[in-house]
Amino acid sequence: MEQEQAFRGEMLYTGMLEGALVDPDYSVRVDNVRWSKPGEATILSDQFFLEWLMYREDDIECARPGRNFVTSHAVILVPPGQAVRTRWNSGRLRTISCSFRSELLADYPELLSFLSSLDGDHQFNLDSPFLQAGLTRIADEVVTPGLDSGFMVRSLLFAICGEIRRATLGQPVPQKCDGTLSPGQMTMLRQVLHESGKLPTVVDLAQHCGVTSRALSPLVKRATGVTLRHYIARERLNRAKALLDDQKLMVKQVAYSCGFASAAAFTAAFRKTTGMTPVEYRTRC
Repeated sequence: MEQEQAFRGEMLYTGMLEGALVDPDYSVRVDNVRWSKPGEATILSDQFFLEWLMYREDDIECARPGRNFVTSHAVILVPPGQAVRTRWNSGRLRTISCSFRSELLADYPELLSFLSSLDGDHQFNLDSPFLQAGLTRIADEVVTPGLDSGFMVRSLLFAICGEIRRATLGQPVPQKCDGTLSPGQMTMLRQVLHESGKLPTVVDLAQHCGVTSRALSPLVKRATGVTLRHYIARERLNRAKALLDDQKLMVKQVAYSCGFASAAAFTAAFRKTTGMTPVEYRTRC
């Protein structure tokens, strides 16, 4: 891929590349940097370029050559061969950037033609919770890759391209009419909570669901009838019960896998909810 980034003035930043994934048809990277001064760049690629600022202290601005800058607060898409200028203020930026070849969409010529023809300022503000949730999931696969991460990223890119077309054409995004989380969002929430390792934060959960952290708690309450705190605790213990069925796992392994800081904390929480210790549960069930 040919990609040019021409920075004007000093390029002063600190930070890190959190992760990257390269495939013959696409490449993805997640960067977490802090700029000490404002910066400006020109993006020119022979591939589709997709970027979302997962965290920013200020919005960035985008413009085509000869046009005025517009503020971008959502997902940015740059089709192949188009030059786009971007500029940003000093501060922290956490971004996911995806480049993918046109051949990735070879079996979907109508979708490929539509995305290639985008040339309006709206493509600098593709605002959809499903786009953000999909890109967040891709970022997770890149930062902490697991089994079939490459397949997952490819599949998510297909879905994201379709969602971009839907969002651009102004078609309504399927949502629950009663102000609760959709079945898809609930599935995503359970999936994240059932993943092994450190317990995700409310911000993490909200990003996966494509909503704000402030909105997540009331949405979960309306969808489940319990508070977000109780829902998280319940799902953690459901995962723990499933893991306890595996006799090869020690109790402390189950505890750490479910996000508890210690086996003692896990045992106390488990007894409070079930009336028995993990060992007693394993013996009786």
